[in-house]
Amino acid sequence: MTLLPVSSIVFKLALYYRNIGKRVTKTPKFYFSETALAAHLAGINSAEYLIRGNMVGHLLKKMVICEFYTQKKHFNINQNSFFINHHNLWEIDLHI
Repeated sequence: MTLLPVSSIVFKLALYYRNIGKRVTKTPKFYFSETALAAHLAGINSAEYLIRGNMVGHLLKKMVICEFYTQKKHFNINQNSFFINHHNLWEIDLHI
């Protein structure tokens, strides 16, 4: 999984913890840089299937996070981004 982030096909968001040691040990989330690639790999091959299927919300969320990451990279903003998962009860997908 090291080749994909280096080639900018995917990027990762680390899980936010106050304890920096836990940030290193917890599993990050990986996002495709291209939403169209993610849709293709999910088997979505038409706009009709996308609209009627249950993946439209997930792909829209990933598209927004990807656009934020692209803008951050384009403008050389070095601020870390995280996601927060509170014991699987609630989740914040992008914490800046």
